[in-house]
Amino acid sequence: MRERLWALGAVQWEATGADPHRLIDRIRDAGIPCRDFCVRTTKAGSVLTAWCPARDYRALRPLVRHTGLRVYIRHKRGLAFRLRPLRRRVGLVVGAGIAAVVLGWLSGRIWVVQTPPDVSPELAQQLAPFLSAQGVAIGQPQRALSPNDIEFQALQHLDGVVSLHVNMEGCIAHVEVVERAFGEEVLPPDIRLSNIVAARDGHILSMTVLAGQAAVKAGSGVAEGTLLISGVVDTTVGPLLHRAQGIVMAETRRTLTAEVPYEQVITRPGDAAYEQTTLSLFGLPIALYTPLTLPEDATVTTEQTSLRLGGVALPLSLTRRRVRPNVSVTVTYTKEEARALALANLSAQEADVLKDADIQSRTLRDESDETTYRLVAEYRCVEDIAKEVVVKVRDE
Repeated sequence: MRERLWALGAVQWEATGADPHRLIDRIRDAGIPCRDFCVRTTKAGSVLTAWCPARDYRALRPLVRHTGLRVYIRHKRGLAFRLRPLRRRVGLVVGAGIAAVVLGWLSGRIWVVQTPPDVSPELAQQLAPFLSAQGVAIGQPQRALSPNDIEFQALQHLDGVVSLHVNMEGCIAHVEVVERAFGEEVLPPDIRLSNIVAARDGHILSMTVLAGQAAVKAGSGVAEGTLLISGVVDTTVGPLLHRAQGIVMAETRRTLTAEVPYEQVITRPGDAAYEQTTLSLFGLPIALYTPLTLPEDATVTTEQTSLRLGGVALPLSLTRRRVRPNVSVTVTYTKEEARALALANLSAQEADVLKDADIQSRTLRDESDETTYRLVAEYRCVEDIAKEVVVKVRDE
């Protein structure tokens, strides 16, 4: 009710006289939508105030005359009264209407395309032409986008892409890409015969044969490449070919080395910095800086800020590009500092090389010389040493 009164315009009227309650009864009988009735007594007599739509105010006058009261308007509120002064300014009203139509048309299009900065260089070269061909480009209508079709086409035409999603936020298209993590080679499922061999030297603790025939027993020591599970199974009707599968847990010995020169030249960002700010308006870049010749060897950081109105992203953004030229600095480490760096290096190697191993113990050995701090770590691990090897079978 309040929103409707504000849109159509509402007035607060005041009636004075001897008995304003009679006017309230007549208003209710006439069905005039008034609200917030208030009767108060003053020295001049009783005063009745209420709110009603502006278009219904004229219907009150005949009722007031029959009750012998006097009525006048105290306040005017609402959109209708705020727009009334604009009736004489036709150009302003027409301009506002044209602006509303233009903004409504522009708001249905894409003006900013944000792609993830951490994609591989090979995918980055393919991504922009692909998105443009799928309609994810500046100035293209949003209603023509089909996220499901875009994801399907991405899986067909972009190498190494697991999923690609386009999420719209106002006039900004956010592109989310997940790349395939390339690890160890996965053998195809149509292999007829394969063996399980030892990936490295170790002492077998336990074996679980899922397919094939065990070639060694638990408690045996094996060298790298030793046959553990054979894909050829001997039966009463002759040998059967299988794709060998199994888990072979063994105790292994691993060695990692970390070296840190006491004196080394490192490259780091210098203190001098250059900022380049670019204003993007409906996809049109406007440089707000003076072009300078910057060194090629520099550290560049980019920050993009989009203007929002009521939580909705507008096609107006600022991109700040900070360029810091790299400088070469000679750094000299003490033995304690070099040891701390070597330990950090070993931790990184452990997370990469021994990520699938259960480390039982670690022994550190210092093999430093006058120029380099060298830390050797010997590990005793428990891990799966099974490695599948394909055996070619000659067709009969």
